[in-house]
Amino acid sequence: MVAKFEIESVFGLIARGQIVIAAKRLDNVIFRLSDKSKLNDVPIENFTDIPKAHDKDGNIRYDLFVFILKNKEDKDKFVIGQVVELSP
Repeated sequence: MVAKFEIESVFGLIARGQIVIAAKRLDNVIFRLSDKSKLNDVPIENFTDIPKAHDKDGNIRYDLFVFILKNKEDKDKFVIGQVVELSP
């Protein structure tokens, strides 16, 4: 089952040579990542995290997830505001 997310940020971790996608979860689909997981058919690492982020009122956000692209060259396939599907 696919889960939907809205891209909030796309950035690079220079020291690690990785591209990170920060995305807001749009549904309550339970998902698990695998070595074959993809965001909009773009391969991602078998890793996700909920970063320490707060909303406008100072509340901790539990709807924000980060994903790491397997291929840095895929960075341009994602833009802020884009809705993407995570396929496990």
